[in-house]
Amino acid sequence: MISTTIARMIAAEQKISGGTATAPGVAALTDAATGGDVDRVLELLAIMDDPARRAARRPLDVAQKTMAADAPWEVRTAVAFAALGCRTTPAEAAKDLVTLWRRHRYWSGWAGRQLNAFTGRGPAWLADTGRRVAAAVPVRRPVDWRITGHDNATLYRVARELLWMAGAEPEAGDGYVLEWALSKQHREGELCLAPHVRVHRSTYQESMAQAFRTDPYTTAFLPRVFALAGFSTYLNDSEHWRAQLIALTETGEVARATLIDRCVEGLMSGGRVPEIRGFQKLLAEVDPTEDELAERAADWAGLAGRADAPTAGRALESLRRLRDAGRLDTGLLAETSYAVLSRPEKTLVRSHLKLLAEALRRTPEDAADLLPPIATAFGHTDTTVQEQAWKLVAQHLTAVGDAVRGELADALPGLTPDLRDRAAAVLGTPATATESQTPPIVVSAPLPVTVASGGAAEAVEEIAALLSARRPVPVDRERAVDGLIRAAYRDRAALAEHLVPVVRRQSWIPAGLYELLKAALGEMTVDEVPVGPRGMAGRSDHARCIPCLYEYLLEARWYEAARRLLTEPVPFLLAAPGWSNGALDAAVLVERLTEYARLGLHAGHVDLDQALLRARLPEPAARDRLAAEAAAIGTPDGVRLARWLESGGIHAGRDSGPDVEARTARPDLREGFTPDFRYAQARTALPALRDGFTPHFRHLDQILDSNWHFGTDFASPSLPEWIAVVPVFREYLADQLTNPLDHPQSLDDYLFDLPLLIETDGPAGHRLTMVFAGAIVSAGTAHRPAAVDALLQADARGELDAQWCGEVIGRWATRRGEMFDIVGVLTDLAHTGAHRPVWNILRALLPALLALPKRPRKLSGVLLLAADCAVRIGATGEVPGLSELAAVTAASQAVKQARRLRDALAAGVVATSGSVI
Repeated sequence: MISTTIARMIAAEQKISGGTATAPGVAALTDAATGGDVDRVLELLAIMDDPARRAARRPLDVAQKTMAADAPWEVRTAVAFAALGCRTTPAEAAKDLVTLWRRHRYWSGWAGRQLNAFTGRGPAWLADTGRRVAAAVPVRRPVDWRITGHDNATLYRVARELLWMAGAEPEAGDGYVLEWALSKQHREGELCLAPHVRVHRSTYQESMAQAFRTDPYTTAFLPRVFALAGFSTYLNDSEHWRAQLIALTETGEVARATLIDRCVEGLMSGGRVPEIRGFQKLLAEVDPTEDELAERAADWAGLAGRADAPTAGRALESLRRLRDAGRLDTGLLAETSYAVLSRPEKTLVRSHLKLLAEALRRTPEDAADLLPPIATAFGHTDTTVQEQAWKLVAQHLTAVGDAVRGELADALPGLTPDLRDRAAAVLGTPATATESQTPPIVVSAPLPVTVASGGAAEAVEEIAALLSARRPVPVDRERAVDGLIRAAYRDRAALAEHLVPVVRRQSWIPAGLYELLKAALGEMTVDEVPVGPRGMAGRSDHARCIPCLYEYLLEARWYEAARRLLTEPVPFLLAAPGWSNGALDAAVLVERLTEYARLGLHAGHVDLDQALLRARLPEPAARDRLAAEAAAIGTPDGVRLARWLESGGIHAGRDSGPDVEARTARPDLREGFTPDFRYAQARTALPALRDGFTPHFRHLDQILDSNWHFGTDFASPSLPEWIAVVPVFREYLADQLTNPLDHPQSLDDYLFDLPLLIETDGPAGHRLTMVFAGAIVSAGTAHRPAAVDALLQADARGELDAQWCGEVIGRWATRRGEMFDIVGVLTDLAHTGAHRPVWNILRALLPALLALPKRPRKLSGVLLLAADCAVRIGATGEVPGLSELAAVTAASQAVKQARRLRDALAAGVVATSGSVI
């Protein structure tokens, strides 16, 4: 069939051309191609001219398109080679080569022989084709740079050999340059593909450096490799590459200056730590000489001020070498000092202050130039840095005039109040400070949420967004389902028409929602919808697991909604939230039940359970009025709401206080058991759920586990989802997030959303403060902003019990026998201006830390922060154990800061800079 079709195409081409001269060549080529004779195809292509090639294009294209999928490999190859050889323009030939490569990219044997199809082509044609293929070579992912025989390398070799055949210079893109460089490491760089190319080099026996030396393009290409994304990461992992590059500098193929400059440029551009570490290592191994350092003194100064901390530290070492050699200009050192001493890294700043101290010791006459930049460190957040900078300034004050003294006096407000007073006395200036008002904390609150319109198109659009979301926002999920119920109540047929294509293209839909959508489409009967989700008892996702229980309750509500849709449709769901945290105004719930009564509908039991748990209760007077309105509805649902309002709902969470044992669930634990276990048994959950609520929601009446499935394939915990279940019971939520045995619980899965817990309704008690304590001791660098935000919000609302928070952390430290790493969060909190709450926490915590049998390793940091806060707010009083530590005859930083804190509390110095939260 193929041969017949091709014969007809040949006759047509012959008729169009008006002659028969090319017909025999075309027929022979197509016969050889369809017969799978690759050798004959290449022989014929070598003697065919351009008109003959053009005449054979269409028949060969037809052969390719009509070829059976199971055609022999030889036939497919012969036809592909023949079609490739008949391309008359470089653009067409390059496109075909790239297509062949993509089709056979995982089989390197395809490349090489097909280049013989270009025999007889002119150099200009081959060069144009080669450059086009070279530009198409993609850039490998950095993780693939070590792979030998990568498919990108095959396309590179095709482009390279086309250029060799043409005797042309490459004008290559990044992909070609990268493959060129990697071929030197893999010893494959000069292996030929086409047999007619006579240049063979035994690069398998050459070293990588020798391969670069013998390549004519090293000077042009190698510097470009340094600019490729990922090259520094590769250098970091490849000691061999770094050694070979340095070997090239030793024999002159690559100048040392080029290598150093490329490294400096890479470090200047910055990036993640692995991306710049390779340049750091290579630069260290090059080991610039003193002359090379001096030539780039401005570069080291720039790196010291702007680069990442490790790079800046190495740049400072270079400046130190130049300073020791007397080859560092004082003006450049002073300019660099302004930038370096403004950096937040304490270690880096202290190292530079030591460099400046050495410089001033060698040339005291430079004090007028160097002391003003040193004063930049007066505003550093670390008190020890401030003190180090002031001591250095005080040592050289006699060498400067009044103008410099005035500049130093202007910088004094950055010092802590106690150090500022001492410095002002030495300078002979008043101890004044510019007042800077701390911006007020904006107290956040939930945002109102509009109800769904009920239109079919909008409802389906929100359902589609819900199904495509990886983890939808709880309120968006609620709005989408409520919109579906409203649209189905208005016009089921219109809804189904819009919904069919959305459901059809989904491969998986969660249980409960699947039944609800199928019910809306009329593709499921009420008997096929489960009455409720499978019981939690015996499930692999335990009933105590918070994320599993959330999914269980959601599933129960969806099943109920599906059954109602098939038996007694309702115009809306009672529990649809009115606020972004899932809460619902009690007045809105009264209105919804009133509308149900008007329509003769009863509330779904599970739906009403959820609505009650979301109802925001107003003040007692308004609550009594709403209770009367609910009772006047005259339905059992209205009566149930009225009773809920009259009782004020249920009060979640229990404070630990004098009556804790009186509320213990197990009275027999009062005798002979530790306070820990007695305290745990006092944590009953929601006892009011035992009456009137469905068994589904009675699962909330227990101590839940916030991390039951931590590290498994189950759904990860989500605080917004959990808040959406009980958004008006904040202390209950906090109660479930803290450990029943009263030691810090891992809150990593919840810390990012911790500020949302502050926005929820309900009283704030000791359990909420215990969540704050857990955040302080467990928040890492990534979680600190959220933890600090939550603490600021709680303090602004007056809901942070700092005394209790400090006592809890101290109790945990006592049981552990060592302190937790609390300095990070509290320092960030203090930097916002919240010195008073930080001091109150530390004042309650310090007695436990000071009483530990072994002095904690990081105690000095806690004492330093406490002293800073104490002097800024003018705190007074005594801290048990502080005087004993301050009296120790030792020069440790802990003892030094203990003395400073003791003296500050005794003096009661009131800060004049900044307001106190």
